[in-house]
Amino acid sequence: MALSATAFSAGLFVQGGFGLVSSLIAGVALFLVMICAQAAYVSSRRAAQAVERLAQLEAAVHGVQRSPENGDRIAQLSEKFEQFDGMAERLQQFDQMVEHIDQLNREISQIHRDRSNIEPSRIKRLAAEVERIDARQDALRSQLQIESKERYEHLTAELKMLETLVKQLAENVASSKRAALQGQQRQDLPAPGNDDPAVLAADDAPSAPEEREALETADRALHIQPAGEEAEQEPATLEPVIDELPLINELRQSIESNRIELFLQPIMTLPQRRVRYYEALTRLRNESGKLLLPKDYLSLAESAGIMSVIDNVMLYRSVQVLRRLAQRSSARGVFCNISAHSLLDPEFFPEFISFMEQNLALTESMYFEFSQTMIEHCGAVEKESLSALASLGFRFSMDQVTNLDLDYQAMQDRGFHFMKIDADLLLRGMSQANAQIHAADMRSYLERFGIQLIVSKIEEERDLASVLDFSVKLGQGFLFSEPRPVRPEIFGTGDEEAAA
Repeated sequence: MALSATAFSAGLFVQGGFGLVSSLIAGVALFLVMICAQAAYVSSRRAAQAVERLAQLEAAVHGVQRSPENGDRIAQLSEKFEQFDGMAERLQQFDQMVEHIDQLNREISQIHRDRSNIEPSRIKRLAAEVERIDARQDALRSQLQIESKERYEHLTAELKMLETLVKQLAENVASSKRAALQGQQRQDLPAPGNDDPAVLAADDAPSAPEEREALETADRALHIQPAGEEAEQEPATLEPVIDELPLINELRQSIESNRIELFLQPIMTLPQRRVRYYEALTRLRNESGKLLLPKDYLSLAESAGIMSVIDNVMLYRSVQVLRRLAQRSSARGVFCNISAHSLLDPEFFPEFISFMEQNLALTESMYFEFSQTMIEHCGAVEKESLSALASLGFRFSMDQVTNLDLDYQAMQDRGFHFMKIDADLLLRGMSQANAQIHAADMRSYLERFGIQLIVSKIEEERDLASVLDFSVKLGQGFLFSEPRPVRPEIFGTGDEEAAA
């Protein structure tokens, strides 16, 4: 493009008899028009794909019954469609500019007059002007690329939000139909019992004497089943259930029968190996006593719309654990994992916020944990939910981190004060995670932004030794303790749990 613009200017000046300034202006104009044409061509292809996808989503949205809760969202999405129509008009204007460029090229090709005498000084000045114009062109191209990328990312985020909304509408309709059919055949269920003690003993006890003493002190405060203690019933098997439909029925029966158990895994201070925090994990037990692990039921629970119920029970029990910790343990808090579906639930989340408003004293001891994938794909509703929690004073933790090329200041501004990085990633995968600093400097670098580093999944002593070389202060993993259940008596009676 720069060469064509230069040839055009030289042709006007040498063969057309135009002045130097006029020739340069014409060359610059041609150059800018060619840039715009190129940008228009790239944008038109991306916009065509986006418009086609939006048309499909719009058809899907009109085909699903709209609920009153989603009325405002649908209106906002309609405004987005109107904005996309305006973008199509702009693309048409770009097409017209391309036609003007073709016309200028045809006019240049018709100039055949020769001029034998050209002053060298003018050629040098013209070359200098072309170089200056080329530099401006590079700057303009970079700006256009940045703007195009931002627009494309914005469109992608909007499309994902539309897909989430369509999926949620479809799930609401399906759940309503399912509830109507099941309501006709449902029988009264027995009251949830508290005589089934949680059992999951650790295979290996902590190695260091001071570590065993610290864990035993904290476990006594929470009535946690000690590692190696004789169980009152057969140990639960951890075999995953494969069939999805039977698993959904088991999930519903486990929830309705109050077979939701809370497990705790300690987060230790390093190198002292003393309990500083706990991570709260939920486990479901089916009718035969088998434990259903999150990896087996999490996606199904989210699609079935029952994840908020599980989060609700975990939240209520975590508050009870924190009250016991405040009385009998030196541990400073509990990390609770919350599903993105719970943040979107129009019935659960307002009650959740109300419950946390009544427990503002826990802002320094209860931390909500979210995966990096969930945070990166947050829509408008999820971001508003996180902001509502942060405004109450609660702080967040990010886990399942795979990409370390992040805006850490923005994370801190959104309320994130902890980040969990797997030991394997910190020791052997920093380059694959796009880290901009060395692993040994990761802790101090995060602390500049008020974020504490927790190294998770420490399972071998050699990995712990390498982590300690990086001056890491907090660690978590099976090397210290596996997740162990809290005994039911700490949660009170069934009537008290029903208040959750």
